Amino acid sequence: MKPWRITSAGAARSVRRRAVAPEATSCFHSSTSSYEVLRRPRIHVKKKPEEPAVPPSWKPFEIPNVLLDLDSWGNEYTRPYDADEAKTQRQKWAADPRHDAIRKRVVRFSRILAKLDESFDRVNEDAAWQHWRLMDQDIMVAALQNPGAPRPRESHDYSSFQRHVFYNNAIPESTYRDDKRLIGWLLHRRLTTRHDRFHPDRLASAIDASKSISDLHRLISSLLDLKQRIPMERFHANKIAAALSRLSTDPDHVKLLPVLNSFFLHCKQSGYTFTPALCDICMVISARALRLGALEMYLQHGVNNEYWDNSTPTKIEDVQLTLNTLEWHLGNFQTKSIDGGEVRDRPFSARHINDLANYANPRDVLLRLCALFKKIVESNPNDSALKTQHEKVVDMVKSLPSCQLGASRAGEVESNLQVET
Repeated sequence: MKPWRITSAGAARSVRRRAVAPEATSCFHSSTSSYEVLRRPRIHVKKKPEEPAVPPSWKPFEIPNVLLDLDSWGNEYTRPYDADEAKTQRQKWAADPRHDAIRKRVVRFSRILAKLDESFDRVNEDAAWQHWRLMDQDIMVAALQNPGAPRPRESHDYSSFQRHVFYNNAIPESTYRDDKRLIGWLLHRRLTTRHDRFHPDRLASAIDASKSISDLHRLISSLLDLKQRIPMERFHANKIAAALSRLSTDPDHVKLLPVLNSFFLHCKQSGYTFTPALCDICMVISARALRLGALEMYLQHGVNNEYWDNSTPTKIEDVQLTLNTLEWHLGNFQTKSIDGGEVRDRPFSARHINDLANYANPRDVLLRLCALFKKIVESNPNDSALKTQHEKVVDMVKSLPSCQLGASRAGEVESNLQVET
């Protein structure tokens, strides 16, 4: 291609037009970048300084094989191991099937729990949580249906025991199968259920409705709740005494003695009346269980309040029964200690009784009891049977061996036991 030659003025003007308007020429590049540079000036950003380079004279630190072998297994020079320690370490890090099985169960349980959480969230995503409430329709359905007998326990495993507890507490089946719903149901019941305070009439009906020792134990335990503040009347204590007398044929009625002792202290602190009838039956139960401390407490309470002063033969029967029970315990103790004989037949149906051998000095305690019985005998001079029974018990107590620590105290009490004729 031949170069252009400007030979005329027209050619010079043509060259000037191409230089002013480059788009008119056949240019193969764009001038957009040039315009961008003119419109937006370049912003100078300070560069991050480079890290200093390692000098050429530096050599990397090399760890020889001697240092690497200091902690190697079987190196007897740096860390010697004896045979016992080596055996212990091998047993410690050996495969343990028990640990592996526990780890697998934990992993499987975590997967099942995560799956249940997902299903719970998916079910309750749209619907709001509805608490179960006892409505009038539920009451009518239960009234129309036959209640039937309670389901017996088939076995003694954990699942059957859990179902038995849920059935007795009226927990819905759809609730106790899911842990989260069960916790929510329990929290709902705790927040909405108020303390069922006994009205005096309801309390009397509940006492009369007690059919077993467990029912009476549960009722007396509820009376000890300070939050309920049940107004106790005199006839309530008499009803409890009647229920105790009615259930005294149960072999386990002696188990009620601890809660009866607590109830006695509760009545004493709250200012309620502990009636003579209730004191009599508690005294009899204490004698049957051979709890001499409780027996002394009830005897002292009755003597201080003059429960048995100039009493009729009907009211003094429980005192005679208590003396008869003590006579049986003393005779049984003497029979076993002297000739190793067998236990005689009990004059009552009671289990879980104590033994005189469990007391450090039973003679001292029994002498104090006889002194209290002496006051009852002196207040009833016309009752010859009570006097004879008391003298017999006193003679048996005197024949017991006395402890050296309590011999002086026992002598003082023994001098006051002679009943004036």
